[in-house]
Amino acid sequence: MTRELIKKAAVFAVVLSFAVSLAGCSWPTLPSWRTGETGTETETAEPSGAETEREPVIVHTHDPDNELRARVWLEEAPGGDLDGADVFFTGPSVGALSPDGASYISKEIKKRNDAVEAKLNVKLNFAEADAASMYADAAASVASGMYYTDVMLLPISSVGQFYSGGCLFNLSSLPFFDLSKPYFNQRSVKALSPGNYCLGFASDAYPLLRETPALFYNRAAEGDDPGALERAAKDGTLTWDLVLAAAETGALLLGEDAYAVSVGNPTATFPQTVFISETGRIITTTPSVPAVGYVPEWLWATASVVGRISASAPATDEGAELFKNGKVAYRIEYVKNAVAMNGEAEFGVVPLPKATAESDYRALVSPYCPVFTVIAGTKNSAEISLVLSSLSAASYGVIPEHYVDETIVSSMRDDKSGDMLDLISKTADFDLSAAFSGSSSAVSAAFNYIGQASSGSGGSFEDVAAAANEWLAETFG
Repeated sequence: MTRELIKKAAVFAVVLSFAVSLAGCSWPTLPSWRTGETGTETETAEPSGAETEREPVIVHTHDPDNELRARVWLEEAPGGDLDGADVFFTGPSVGALSPDGASYISKEIKKRNDAVEAKLNVKLNFAEADAASMYADAAASVASGMYYTDVMLLPISSVGQFYSGGCLFNLSSLPFFDLSKPYFNQRSVKALSPGNYCLGFASDAYPLLRETPALFYNRAAEGDDPGALERAAKDGTLTWDLVLAAAETGALLLGEDAYAVSVGNPTATFPQTVFISETGRIITTTPSVPAVGYVPEWLWATASVVGRISASAPATDEGAELFKNGKVAYRIEYVKNAVAMNGEAEFGVVPLPKATAESDYRALVSPYCPVFTVIAGTKNSAEISLVLSSLSAASYGVIPEHYVDETIVSSMRDDKSGDMLDLISKTADFDLSAAFSGSSSAVSAAFNYIGQASSGSGGSFEDVAAAANEWLAETFG
């Protein structure tokens, strides 16, 4: 089958799937407590004439320069007339790149996509697929030389499998592609560039806030100093020591049967999440040959934080329910899961704490966080390069701000969290170990050693580090 026939068939499949699944797209619609709808009847009829769209009131100040900055970056991004070519994106999360018509952020995504299509005279197409089926199709495509897709939006945890299977193009080899531009997330570029090979990158085209862990706190646990955590976050003094002490006090304010801290979906990788937040690095990618980036002595602080939280957490995973009902002072959770905590308790959110006031806020993204990759052997590298640059440039600073609005209207219990969500969106961090811990036993051992050391069960670090470094040198040296 020719590439044109494949693309026409894929376009039809994409349109059909979007029509069928419109109501179940990635972005949530406004909940009833935001719109004022009761589910029975409305008290006020809409005025006659043209239909009006109800907009929620959002207390969130956008940077007035962001839209102008994004337009300038888009204008300056490499361009060309692609003669109406179809460019296809495939992945489990591509719905977030396409307007669904139902969500608050949809019109901003459409505006962004329209601008990219107009600049390049190109058509953007999106097809959802799970990582397992993508790997099978990508491997078959590489083996046969047949066309599969242009851009793969892969969960970071799948990147290692695709690279080891020979399915990833070196993004450093894309023509007209400057990965040093600020509209490419530089933490992701650095973490996913072992040796002279760039495996993938993140950008504002997909809002990283969704996949970033943060600290949610029960406002009833603030005591007589409301807003203290936000002030500490803004002035850079939100450390683990400060937060854990405040959580213990907050639990006392909530009652005898309350807990200080619970951990949500980052549970499996929580020690690594804490370690990264303390500015640690599991695998370094500089100099050119990647290597294990820590020594056992650096894990003591991580073990202390993990141990204090474990001692003050619920015995079973009831944290979300308990937090909703005002029985947990603080909860660590990915921002995309905030809606699950809506209940009786009023809550706020701040970034994941850090080790010292002098360090940066860093939060290890979810294993499902999508990164942009390109299939090995692509014959469309010029088209792909232009589209990825323009899509990222047009999104820079703009899509994250609107996703903050989306999060406020769909998940948060008040309109006071906009500044904090802006800050949290900038804390997203990446590590090469997250890409390869599922496909390399040696890297997995180095990744898991942090959790084992935190629980007091770590074995010989020298053996773990030596095996990981040997594999990394053979693979990327």
